[in-house]
Parts: sequence; structure tokens; C-alpha cells
Amino acid sequence: MDELIVLVSERLRNVSTALNWLGPWVMNASQHARNLEEQANKLEKLLTDTSKFAEKAVNASNAYSNLAKAIKDALKIAQEADRFATDAQKEVRRLFLKIIYSINHYYDYYYYYYYYYLTFFAI
Repeated sequence: MDELIVLVSERLRNVSTALNWLGPWVMNASQHARNLEEQANKLEKLLTDTSKFAEKAVNASNAYSNLAKAIKDALKIAQEADRFATDAQKEVRRLFLKIIYSINHYYDYYYYYYYYYLTFFAI
């Protein structure tokens, strides 16, 4: 039994020596892990900022696309309105000429019968 106590005691001294030797390494590793965690947090913040910037850029691009589409649609509507206005103007001219022709035709008809009346029935 004494031999067993000596053996355990010797092993305990070896473990204690190893722990004393590893202590600074453990402290350095712990500090290094904290540094890596800080760097990871900084990189994550940069990535978050970058993704927000990218999201804003995508939103701006979408807004530009929507604006360009709205302008194209407005141009089509304006062109169609111009076509309708031109057609309406042509129709007004056509009707105006028809009215003028009818009035002239009426007066021609009136003068013809007036002349006929004066020629044949004049006293």
C-alpha cells in the first residue's frame, strides 16, 4: 500500500508540474480566443453594414426600374392621347367641311330655285 501511495503522489506531482507548465499556454489560448471572438464580431458587424448597403442598392435599383417602367407607360399613354387628339381633330375638320359643303349646297340650291322662279315666273 505504501508503494501505491508513493506512486499516486508521484503522479500527482507530475500532473501539478504539467499544469504549472501548461498554465501560461492556457492563459495565452484563452486570450487568443477572446481576440478571435472580438475580430469575428467586428467582421460580422462589417458584413451586416455591407448587407444593409447592398439592400439599399438593390432597393434603389428596383425603384429606378419602377420609375423607368412608369415613364415608359406614361409615354405610351401620351402617344395614344396624341393619336386620339389627332383623330378627333381630323374628324372635326371632316365634319366642319361637311357642314360648309351642306351650307354651300343649300345656298346653291336656294339660288338656283330663286333664279328659276325669277326667270320663269317673273312678271
